[in-house]
Formats: sequence, C-alpha cells, structure tokens
Amino acid sequence: MAQAGDTYTFTVAFFDGFNDPIIVNDPSIEIFSFDTNGTKVVLVNEGTAMASVDGDIGRYKYTYQIDLGYSLAPTIFAMMSGTDPESASPIIVEEQLHLVSGGSGSGGNQMVARFIKGG
Repeated sequence: MAQAGDTYTFTVAFFDGFNDPIIVNDPSIEIFSFDTNGTKVVLVNEGTAMASVDGDIGRYKYTYQIDLGYSLAPTIFAMMSGTDPESASPIIVEEQLHLVSGGSGSGGNQMVARFIKGG
C-alpha cells in the first residue's frame, strides 16, 4: 500500500519455463489508473525503460513518485514487459498498487501480481 505523495518502486523478475531467471530484451513499464468515469489515465507511458537491479539477474525496477494531489481510482496498475531472448515471446506482468488515504502510508505493502506470458 502507498498514499499520495509517496515514492514507490515497482519491481519485476522474469523467469524462463524452468523457473531460471532470464535477462529479457527491452524491459519496460506502463503505469496507469482510471478516473471516476472508468477512463484509463496513463501516468507513465508504455515502453518506458526499466533499470536492472544490480546483483539480481532478471530483476528490473522503476521508481514512481505518486502525485501529492492524486485523485484517480485507489489502485495504480503497472504493466511490465520484456521479450524472452530465446523464444522472442513477450512476457507481461501486471502489478497493482493499492492506495490508502492519510495515516497508514506504505508500511504494509500488499502487492497483487498477475502474470501473462504471450506467444
């Protein structure tokens, strides 16, 4: 969990079919939410590069500053993707960051992830 004004780092680890970590091609992220009408609002454009995490093969990160005046839906979505270098198949991972208002901050992170492998 996080709240408006917090800095949050989205992370993702990519694995092959044998659960071995892999270095993917073009690791990237899109961050978005929805307004009160259900319209998607892009916060970070699709294709924004993610940085590799030093010493952790196949893991990537992107740090996002949640606007202090954030007024969209209480869930921020991150679609993180990369291309498997062996199969050329896209790998897509979704992470949901739930926002709370006031007080509790980001102390109890409850991340929800959905994994989708293209191909």
